Parts: sequence; structure tokens; C-alpha cells
Amino acid sequence: MSDQSAAADVDVDLRQLFASLARNWLRILVITLLVTGLAFAFAWLATPHYKATTQLKIQLSESAYTRPAGTNEDDKPVLDAEGVATEVQVISSSDILKQVAADLKLGDKPEFNDALGMSPVTRLLVVAGLKSDPEEIPLEERVLTKMRDKLNVYGVEKTRVIAVEFSSEDPQLAADIPNAIAKAYLAYQADAKTKSNAAATAFLGPEIDDLQKQVRDAEAKVAAFRSAQSDLLMAGNNSVLATQQLSELSTELSRVRASRA
Repeated sequence: MSDQSAAADVDVDLRQLFASLARNWLRILVITLLVTGLAFAFAWLATPHYKATTQLKIQLSESAYTRPAGTNEDDKPVLDAEGVATEVQVISSSDILKQVAADLKLGDKPEFNDALGMSPVTRLLVVAGLKSDPEEIPLEERVLTKMRDKLNVYGVEKTRVIAVEFSSEDPQLAADIPNAIAKAYLAYQADAKTKSNAAATAFLGPEIDDLQKQVRDAEAKVAAFRSAQSDLLMAGNNSVLATQQLSELSTELSRVRASRA
């Protein structure tokens, strides 16, 4: 008897449920359509954001002329995790971002400059003191803040590759900005390598001048010995040893100058 009573109660509840749905179908339909319309409206009004990524292979700025003597390409130091993290900080540094912002004139775009294209409501809030005035912040700082919010620079795991990721409301800017950052970083690396080669050239210059003086002195002594028909110990290729040293250093200097060019 108890089982039959419980089953009857269930049947009564289900009948009441469907009856209630039938009575309120119009209200349910209106609410459903309203929520669906609001969702579509929000998706339509929301500003789309585009994202692009550029990857960089990190290499040391050391040249062949600044490595210790007796080392070769296989002996070059390899960047560790800390080294890659350091390069990440260099890529996202203010100097590089300022250069990119200036090259692409990001200060003239409302996306990076809050002071441009403010709505009347926003201006009213600023006048009422309910919102900070963006013009009180220097333009360069405003642009850098927006760039950092949209920029993500990170090292790819287990590689010496760094990814530069940027998002923007403009698909063209989303692609141009990470490429410009990569270009500015490569220019920075090239400048560092040029300075390294210049330092090597400056170091080798006095050495070559000194050897040139030694060669001149040696040649004068050779001429004196030959005029006196004296025997002179020559190098294996029938040249003065100092001349060989000068030739080797001159070759190395030429390499430095070619790399610097």
C-alpha cells in the first residue's frame, strides 16, 4: 500500500509540474528570448582582440675575437635558464618598447592613449573627480602601460627561443608590434656585437703597431747582416719570425674590420 501511495504522489507531482509549465509557457519563452538577445548583444558590442606571436632564437653577442685564445665555436658558452630570462627582460625593457612606440606612432591611437576619444560620460566623470584624468600622466608612460598590459614575453620551455606575444584590437597592429619588438631587439644585439668587435680592434691595434716596429728593426738588422755576408736564421717559409707574427695579427685585424663592417 505504501509503494502504491508513493507512486501516486509522484504521478500527481509530475502532472502538476507539466501543468505549471503549460500555464507559464509564454513567460518562459519571453525570458529565454530575452536572455538569448542579451547574450548576442553583448557578443556584438564586445571589442574583438587579435593576438600574434613572434619567436626569437637567442644568441650571445660575443664575437670570435673576444673569446679566449685557443677556443673555437664548440667552446662557446651556452645560455642557461637565467640567461634566457635575462634576455626576456631585455626584450620587454622600456628602451625597446619606447622605440617601437615611436616607430609605430602608438601615441596617436586611442587604444594606447586614453586621452583620445573619451566619451562624454567619461569626461563628465573626470570633471566630477570620480575618474582620474589620463592627461595628468605623461603620454609616453600611458603608452608603455598599455603596451605592457597587452605584451607577453616568455621563454619556450627547454629551448633557447623566446616568444613575443601581443594582443590588439587592430589585427594589423597585433602582427606589426611583436615584429617591431623583435627587429629592435636584433638591432640592439647587432650594436652590442659591433661594440665588442670595436673593442677587439682597439686592443689589437697597439699590438700590431708594436710588431710593425719590431719588424722594421728586424729587417734593418737583416740588411746589416746580409751586407756583412753574415748567415741569418730564417723561418720555415724563408721569412723573419716577426714578419710571420705581423701577418697573423694583420689577418685577424682584417677579420675584425670585416665583421664590424
